[in-house]
Amino acid sequence: MNTTSMISAPAQRVRHVFIQHGFTGISCKEKETFVLGWIDQDMDELRASHVFTVPAIYLPDGKLLIEAEKASFSGYGQVPDSIQAQAQEQLNEILAALKDDRSVPREETHSYKPLDSERQ
Repeated sequence: MNTTSMISAPAQRVRHVFIQHGFTGISCKEKETFVLGWIDQDMDELRASHVFTVPAIYLPDGKLLIEAEKASFSGYGQVPDSIQAQAQEQLNEILAALKDDRSVPREETHSYKPLDSERQ
């Protein structure tokens, strides 16, 4: 991916926006990775053949720093250009939503409670 934007936002808000776009979050001590499976109809019509991952790092202030430039695919075979373009478009939508304060209802952004893994 050729995205160079780095965005940080409250972790709860980041999770909300990624989940709205179909991603699942996998967290560990230092970071969270958002994943989304893509189906390549030529390879398999029922299962994801490519997994798009977007890493994010926990910041001391309870935010997640999205490392969009490290977004990548894993899976079987070459990722078709059409899937890469769709993934890039979706990532751009997510980044734009996180830049926009109105993307998450106000009560959700103010009721943020850090996970144990986010506390230091």
